[in-house]
Amino acid sequence: MIWIMLSDAPFLSETQIGTPNYRNIEPHIAVNGNNVLVVWMRADASGNIKGYLRYSGDGGTTWEPARQLPASCNTVVDPFVRADPDNPNGFYLVYLEICPRLPRGHNYFVYFCKVSIDTVYTVRCDTVGYGLVDDTVPKDYPRLEVAPGGRIVVSVAHRYSPPDYYQIVVYRSTNGGRTWEGPFTVDPTRKAVASYLAYTNGKFYLSYASRKFLLSSPSRITIGLAVSNDNGATWNIIDPEVIWFLADSTDKCATRDRIIWERPAKIIHTMIAKGDTIAIGYVRFNSLTTCNVRVAYNYSGGYGSWIGRWVDS
Repeated sequence: MIWIMLSDAPFLSETQIGTPNYRNIEPHIAVNGNNVLVVWMRADASGNIKGYLRYSGDGGTTWEPARQLPASCNTVVDPFVRADPDNPNGFYLVYLEICPRLPRGHNYFVYFCKVSIDTVYTVRCDTVGYGLVDDTVPKDYPRLEVAPGGRIVVSVAHRYSPPDYYQIVVYRSTNGGRTWEGPFTVDPTRKAVASYLAYTNGKFYLSYASRKFLLSSPSRITIGLAVSNDNGATWNIIDPEVIWFLADSTDKCATRDRIIWERPAKIIHTMIAKGDTIAIGYVRFNSLTTCNVRVAYNYSGGYGSWIGRWVDS
């Protein structure tokens, strides 16, 4: 079930926007003035997964009916949305489509969509990156950041085979998503699945999470940070381990999904940036039995020392 609370302060009453009796999971929200757009995945009892979006034009008081994201195959996962800084009635979103009927290496597609809410509420989508050859394919967790002037960066985990391993790559557009360049590799030294993007001070920042399996438990979980000064074409690694901690195989807080050597666990995290302040939020053990949100932040554009705090521990 997905519920939304929107207000300046304090929060007002909850509004149900997900579909009852379904698994409504992994919601993301973007706000552009009074326009609000929410995207999420919905799974039915048979395990079929679809992507949905729902729009409000009055700050979340009332909502248009939910729409299914366009897809030619059966499965849509990991939708993500951002507001268009150049258009108060616009949003951009990305998601991953999986086509089991197509050959391996050609069955994962990253879709980019432009949502316009003027006199007509329209959604237009097209592919960004897909399996061009058998040895590389976009595989997981597309993320999106938008800067003024139609500059857009999309990050996604690519699977390379053989051997199976994952790295974060980005695609970029400098004309509002009409054409794309990439993929560009962020950090070729790290296997990673989950990433996040932020924009500030004319720079794109990208965080990426990995898990280093040590010969003896526990293993080392890391979150790295990179910055781009050319709209995503090249990336400078600020630090591959701005955050790190040890976690054994019983630690289910920081990771999701299965854990095997060549496939780093999905270490879910978020990032925001404003001015020279960068903040990364993630979940980890606060004690032997408790999972809590922890935030690491930095006041110098990601360089130098970071401060860590537990949230509501």
